Formats: sequence, C-alpha cells, structure tokens
Amino acid sequence: MESVHNILDDVLNNYTDYRKQPLKENPLLNLFCHRFRDALIGSIPELSDPEKYTVKGSIQMRRWCDVFWMMVAKNTITRSATKGVYIVYLVSTDGSACYLTLGQSATSGTKGSIPLADSTKIIQNMIGDLSPFSFDKPNLGPKISTSRHKEEYEDGCICYKKYGKGALPLDAVFVADLKQMMSIYDVYESEAGSFQHLTAAAEKEEKKDANTVKDTIEKIKNYIAFNGFSYPSGLIENFYLSLKAKPFVILAGVSGTGKTKLVKLFAEAVGATSENGRYLLVPVRPDWSDSSDLLGHTDLKGRFVPGAIIDFIAAANKDLDHPYFLCLDEMNLARVEYYFSDVLSIMETRKRVSSTGRIESDRLIPRQLLGDDAAVQEKYGGLILPENLYIIGTVNMDETTFPFSKKVLDRANMIEFSEINLEYGYKGGGEISLAKPAPLDLQNDFFVANYLTLDDFGPASEKLIGYCKKLEAINEILAGANMQVGYRVRDEAVFYQLYNDKGNLIPTDQAFDNVLMQKVLPRVQGGSGEIRKMLCELFANCFFEDDIENKNKKDWSVMELDKIKPDSKLFVYPKTAQKITYMIRRFHEDGFTSYWL
Repeated sequence: MESVHNILDDVLNNYTDYRKQPLKENPLLNLFCHRFRDALIGSIPELSDPEKYTVKGSIQMRRWCDVFWMMVAKNTITRSATKGVYIVYLVSTDGSACYLTLGQSATSGTKGSIPLADSTKIIQNMIGDLSPFSFDKPNLGPKISTSRHKEEYEDGCICYKKYGKGALPLDAVFVADLKQMMSIYDVYESEAGSFQHLTAAAEKEEKKDANTVKDTIEKIKNYIAFNGFSYPSGLIENFYLSLKAKPFVILAGVSGTGKTKLVKLFAEAVGATSENGRYLLVPVRPDWSDSSDLLGHTDLKGRFVPGAIIDFIAAANKDLDHPYFLCLDEMNLARVEYYFSDVLSIMETRKRVSSTGRIESDRLIPRQLLGDDAAVQEKYGGLILPENLYIIGTVNMDETTFPFSKKVLDRANMIEFSEINLEYGYKGGGEISLAKPAPLDLQNDFFVANYLTLDDFGPASEKLIGYCKKLEAINEILAGANMQVGYRVRDEAVFYQLYNDKGNLIPTDQAFDNVLMQKVLPRVQGGSGEIRKMLCELFANCFFEDDIENKNKKDWSVMELDKIKPDSKLFVYPKTAQKITYMIRRFHEDGFTSYWL
C-alpha cells in the first residue's frame, strides 16, 4: 500500500510544474485521482465497499479545476459532489496546502433561501464539538479564474484541518484524522433529520428542490404531454427503468406510434437536446454491413474517417456529469448483429473502476485502426462507452425489416408499442397546464446504473432472492423448449425490479410483467410441440396464485383464444397473458409462432 504522505508530498511539491504540462494524461490525474484514492481506501478498508461509500476525485472539468478535490461520501447521504454533505480533501489553488474538510455542495442542500455560509453555521451548531478541527472559514488560496468554486468550497466548509507543503504528517496521523472526520460525518447523518426543520425557509426550499425519482418522472411526463404526445400508463416509468437497468433499449412496434418522438421528447425533458449536443438521431441505412459506418474506418490513404456516432461518443466521454442519448432510428433496416456487433461486445466489458467509481468499458476502437495521425490517435484512441451514454433503437417489425438474433435480444430491454388510440389527440386527453413545463437539467446520477452484477448489491436481501426465484420458476418452464435465459438476463431483470422498488414507480407485479414482456418472450419462436407446451405453461403462470383451477390447466382449452385486455383482472401478469394468447393463435393458425406478430 502506498503512503498517503508521499503521494500528497509529490502533489504539493510538484504542483506548479505539473500544471504547466498538458492536461491530457497529466501525471497529476493518476497521482491524485487514482493513487491517492487507493491509498485512502487501503488505509481504511471499510471505504472499499462501493455500496456504502463513494470515493472519487477530480483535477479537471474540461479544464483544470481551480481546487482539486477528493470526496469520501456515505451513499446514504450522497454519491455526488454536486449534492449534499461529504468529506472532501481540497488542494489550494496555489498548491501550498491540502485541507481535510467536511463540506456541503453549493448546488444542493439549503441554497436559495439561506446563503451557503449561513447553512454551514447551522450544521456546525447541529453537530456540536468539532475538535480537533477548525470551524472558521478556510483560505484555499488566491483566485485564479472567474469560477466561483473556490469561494463555494470556502463558504460550504463545515470544519477542516490544514496540511501545509513541507510539513505533512505521518500516515498514522492522516488515518487518525480521517477516522475522526468520519465520526463527525456519522454525527451529521444521525442529526440531519433535525436540520430539515431548523428554519421554515430551509424546509420550504428543500421540499422544492429535493425531487424524488417519482416526482421527476411526473415532470418528464408532463413535458411530453404538453408537447402533444401521450403514451400508455406506466410506459415512461418503464422506459426510465429499462435505461437504468441497461443503457440499451429497443422500442418496437408498427410505424407511426411515436417511438422516435418518445426518445426525443424524453431527452429534451431532462435537458439533452441536439442543440447542446447531448441528443443525436442517426437513421440506419439498409446497406450497413459492418461497424465502419457507425464507428469509422481507414480509407485507402491510411486516414481515419469518423463514423456516424463516434464524435457524439467522444463528446459524452468529456462530459460525464450529463446524460447523452443516441437514437438509432429504424435500427433493423440492416442486420443489427452485423453493424452493431462491435458495440454490443464492448458493452459487455463494462466494469466499475475502483479508482474513480465510474463505469467504464474497454476501448471502443483499437488504436491500430486509427492510422498514424497523432491528432486522431489522441482524439479517438482512448474512447470507451462511457457511463452517461444511453443507446435507444427504434424498430418496425414488418416484411421490410430483419429479425433480431438472441445476441441482440439478450442485451436490450425490448419495449413494444402496440396500443394505438386514434381518438386520443382529438379529444385532448385530459387537462394539461396552460404553463409550458420547463425542461429539467438532470445530472447523470439520475440514470447511471448502481449495479453491474448481483454482487454489487451486497448481502442478498429477501426481495433480491425472491426475484431470482421467480425467474428460476420461469426458466424451468422455458427449459422444456430449450429457451432458458442466462445470467445476463437474470441480473438485468432483477436490477429493473430493484430500481422500481427504490423509486416506487409502478406496482411490483406490473414490473415483473414488463420483465417477462421485454426479456423473456421476445426470445420465443418456433413451431414444435415443445414450444406450444411451453407457451401454455407460461400462460398458466400468469394467473394469480390462488386461482388453482386455471393455473393447473396447461393446455389449449384454458386460453380459448379470446382477446385479453392488458388490464384484465384475471391475471397477475395481464400483458404477458395477452401476448401469449396472440402467439398461441398464430401457432394454431400457421403452425409457427414468435413474439413478433
């Protein structure tokens, strides 16, 4: 384990020289953001649990930060440097000192009705004894840009200890100080409830700003509705949960049902537009046969020619705090597994990097394909699929398009657009506020995945185990036709339901109904007797548990090929039951069936 003392000594003693070097791949990036972080985690092992703590830092936000920072946050309080209260190491603007502080973000908390400095005093009084730390306002060095970050860090500092260049303590002192600061942080967490009502003004401001996931989704729905589009109940919630479970979603259905418009309006509602470069619509061409049209290729002269999406991905790599939405329109006009296979494969390399807490993938483009141009190598050589990139494909399923392989289906949530109400727009669809809703400006924290594997969830909860058992019961039915789902589908299906529980967006049974519709049924196709038997058993599984009479009927007669409404009260999973009825009817009439009717 490296020494905290030695790393900070290097940072402070060589601060001026490092800042004279180019920002890209600057030694300070590895020294402060990676090695310093790893040294802190190595000193206090409990910080290594990503479910409990977020430890990350930065020296750049497109340019040099005035004040370098490394946050240590309890996830029960915040995961973001732009929200809440957290422990943070701050390097002064001139590199003369590093400060261990307990601070609050200037962009959250009680800003607005109460000045940040006053809010800091309230928290200091709430916590009480802050020894051995100072609680006066620190001086983080001279102002070096027009940014107000330095002043905001100073005003938001609740308490601190200063480590001056040339007078850094031993590692044991660094560790003891951080543990003491963590104890004060624990006191803040236990007393934070009383802080909510210390002043009426603060309480009013916090209630206005602290939107829950459900509140935010309602604002998104209002924005979409005001722009003249209405979607079935629960669809926007489903779309959000699907993006959070896996940043690749396919919207399928007949032409003209508003699939592309949903992506555009949803992106606009959260602050991503084509004007600010955070939304991109790419029409897929029928002649795409490999990834070169998307990512790029080398021409006959050895020069790299960027593909349709590569500069958009490059922009997302540079702006990790905001979500970027890529819409591949009419995705299956060409064979998806041909032109999109490289992206799908890279998508499966995603992992959480311990040094930053970010989700990263392998490199998107091998360096040898970029040619010898140094500028091209620098611009595209290090590109990955960043955690803030969300890819949505729209597809029309008809005789002019290609079907999907299981490789594609297993890696996406497939949302079907099948409800069409031509009278809705004519009738007005209910009351809409006269005031046009303003688009939100959401950070990527609202969308980014909290889990990549079930191990990320920590100790298995009763709910997690229950969701896995429900999927295992479905898999036993699917095994009869050799259609079982694998671990990837299991994990993403469970994540979907866990995110729904956290946001309280749709009923639990409806969430599992969506999982069956989006991750299980799209894989089913064939004309064998095993397929027919499997569909009958899946249909019987859609009845409520206490409906023993129907659940035990696993033959054709139980369906009677009657139409079933999506909100039917007979079924615990009505949408799945309705889709299976259509699939069985097709099997009965044609001797073959699939999800795509």
